[in-house]
Amino acid sequence: MSALSDHPPLPTSNSAYSRLDYWNDRFSKEKQFEWLLNYADLKSYINKHCLRTGLTNQSNVTVLLVGCGNSTLSPDMYTDGYKSVTSLDYSESCINSMKEQFPEDDNFKWVLGDMTDLVQFQDKQFDLVVDKAAMDAIMVSEGDVWNPDPPVILLARKMCREISRVLKVGGLHLQVSFAQPHFRKKYLNGSHGDADMGVDEEGVCEEFGWDLLDEPVAGDNKDGCFHHFFYSMHKKRDGKW
Repeated sequence: MSALSDHPPLPTSNSAYSRLDYWNDRFSKEKQFEWLLNYADLKSYINKHCLRTGLTNQSNVTVLLVGCGNSTLSPDMYTDGYKSVTSLDYSESCINSMKEQFPEDDNFKWVLGDMTDLVQFQDKQFDLVVDKAAMDAIMVSEGDVWNPDPPVILLARKMCREISRVLKVGGLHLQVSFAQPHFRKKYLNGSHGDADMGVDEEGVCEEFGWDLLDEPVAGDNKDGCFHHFFYSMHKKRDGKW
């Protein structure tokens, strides 16, 4: 289910990736495109961290994919045994296209919405929330990686707060990214800017209520030096904000 179609030329500036009009136009022309890695690349990492956190029965795990785009990650997970999968994107053309390609049923949904404001979902609704390159789209406006622009810090913080809110205590947030841990962990631990609440002695982020592990994922480039990174956040308690 992971075949790719031809896709439009790359934009002249990375800033386009932060614009809704760019995505609506792109998704209206492009059926499928797999950002970073596909499900086959990620399956063993997802399974390992689900096992680590007690999410051992796929058929009982409620899954939310944020910024799903036209990746086949969610239908691939559904086919592989995750029997409650919801995919969210803020591009209407994306959601309409994916509904046509992979029709909804009672347990497989495509939802139009904003990953920084998950108003459609209740507190503690999901066992597993997955982000594959969604936060990366926010980062195109980051500016200096050592001193990011405040609006980007705010958007990333809102995204993490909302994911923590809809995630059950004991649940798991998984993220796949280009970003190296030195830079991305500051966002995932809420340690950018004046709002930093810190990490306690058990390694749990006070703001989002989760701990954080990271590891490189080589994907198809298993013998090379370039990696993507896999971040695993286990929600130990409710966040504070």
